[in-house]
Amino acid sequence: MTTTLKPLLSAYLYVKQATAQNICRWVQVGVRYNRLMKEAYASAIGDFNIQLLAEAEGDNVLYGVNLVARPTDVEKKELYESAKISLMNGRDGKPGIDESDFFAIVRIIEGGGSLLFGETVLHNRIRKAREEFQRSQMNMQAMNAEIQQKAQGAAHEAVLAEKKIDHDYKLEEMAVEHQYHLKEIRAQEGIRTMKEVGVARIKGEQKEGNPKPEMVEKT
Repeated sequence: MTTTLKPLLSAYLYVKQATAQNICRWVQVGVRYNRLMKEAYASAIGDFNIQLLAEAEGDNVLYGVNLVARPTDVEKKELYESAKISLMNGRDGKPGIDESDFFAIVRIIEGGGSLLFGETVLHNRIRKAREEFQRSQMNMQAMNAEIQQKAQGAAHEAVLAEKKIDHDYKLEEMAVEHQYHLKEIRAQEGIRTMKEVGVARIKGEQKEGNPKPEMVEKT
C-alpha cells in the first residue's frame, strides 16, 4: 500500500503546493498593483499582513506555500519566550518589539501559523527597532556635541567678557591716574607762577624804595 499510494500522495501534495503558490503570486501581484484588490484583502487579512506582503515584495522574496509539519509545543514556547524577551527589551529602552508586534506573533503561534513566518516577523521588527535605536543614539550624540559646542562657545565668550572687563578697568584706572597727574602738574605750575609773581613784585618794590641819585651841577 505504501509503495502504491506514495506517488499519488506526492502528486497530490505537488498539485496542492503549486496551486497555492500560483494563488499567492496572483494575490501578491494584485495587492501590489490593484488598489481595489488591496483594500479587499486588507479587510480580510488585515493591514498588518498586507504590510508584510508589501515588505516581502520589496525584499525580492518569492512568495509561495510549502507544506511543513505543525510546530511542536517546544518550538512554540521558544518563539514565545524570544518574543517576550524582545518585548521586555523594548520596554527597558533597548532595541526590541512593542506590544502590537508581540501580540501579532502570539496570534501567529496560537493560530497554528508557520513558525518561520513568526520568526520572520520577529526578526524584521527587531531589525527595525535596532535601526531606530541607532538613529536615536546618533541624534543624541549630535545633540550632545551641539550642547558641548555651545557650552564651549559660552565659556569662550565668558573669558572674553572677563578680559574686556579687566581691560576697561585698566583703561579707567589709567585715565584716573592721568587726570591726577594733570592736576598735580597744574598745581605745580600754579605754585611756580605764584612764586615768580612774588619775586617780581618784591623786585619792583625794592626799585621803588631806592630812587636814583640826583645829578649835581659843578661850578
